[in-house]
Amino acid sequence: MILSIDNFYSMKHRLPLYLFIILLVGCNAETDCGQVLHDKCLSCHGSATTCTKLGASKRQWLQTIDAMITLKADVSPQERSTLASCLTQTDSPGLRRFCGSD
Repeated sequence: MILSIDNFYSMKHRLPLYLFIILLVGCNAETDCGQVLHDKCLSCHGSATTCTKLGASKRQWLQTIDAMITLKADVSPQERSTLASCLTQTDSPGLRRFCGSD
């Protein structure tokens, strides 16, 4: 019997790979948090401006980020999502490094 690629890589075999990729992307978003803040926010805002507004809801951060995009901030949809998630999770390592509390 000859195994075809389709038989060998059945969904059962691909599922762990898909889960790994999902976890990797989630971890990557977390590790990039401080870098995205640095790259996208510091050119106009000091870290103190951002760090003193922690505690706002994700909805409030999305509105703030959208306002900055309207003012021509160069923020991709992925960066928008990363920033909003990061800024609402005050225990985020990337955010702690950015705000100097790590």
